[in-house]
Amino acid sequence: MSEIQTEPAGTAGQGEPEPKPTGKTFTEDEFNSHAAKLRKAEEAKRTKLEAELTALREAQKTEGEKQLDRVRQEVSAEWAAKLQAHAVDAELKVKLIERGLPANAVHLVKAENEIGSTEEIDAAIDATLRANEWLKPGKAIVPSQGGSPRGSGGSDEFSAPWTDEKVLEIRRRGLWAKYKDSIGAALGGGQ
Repeated sequence: MSEIQTEPAGTAGQGEPEPKPTGKTFTEDEFNSHAAKLRKAEEAKRTKLEAELTALREAQKTEGEKQLDRVRQEVSAEWAAKLQAHAVDAELKVKLIERGLPANAVHLVKAENEIGSTEEIDAAIDATLRANEWLKPGKAIVPSQGGSPRGSGGSDEFSAPWTDEKVLEIRRRGLWAKYKDSIGAALGGGQ
């Protein structure tokens, strides 16, 4: 244990008897407690000064610098949204494959459901499967008769028999609304 003592000014070394210590003796725990209080107070001061400095710097920015900061924030938000959408697409493809469904059914699931995060994927797949019986694993779709998935090229570009390729091409082209009832009726779903 160390002691901290104080001497009255001007009395040391004058031939007088050494005075008794008037200072306080601190234990190690008391010293550590006091040091922690001082560190906490200094940290609070530093935090306050940093906040004031940040506010001062913000106030000194030109309008161009402020606009640049806004643009940076917008671009960051835009890229964050794109990365989130990419993560959702990737996770959706994995979940489709795990369920024995084609990975390119991702477009159908996304077209029929609003998916904002990866936590919503299972519910979206379930909803899509309820609405599209023909998509369920093991459900027979009329096998391909060969030729182009675009059909014969007549006035109605797509017609039965409905193959996986035709259905996917219809989805890819955004023509699902036009052919959904026909496909559903042909596959027994009557949709």
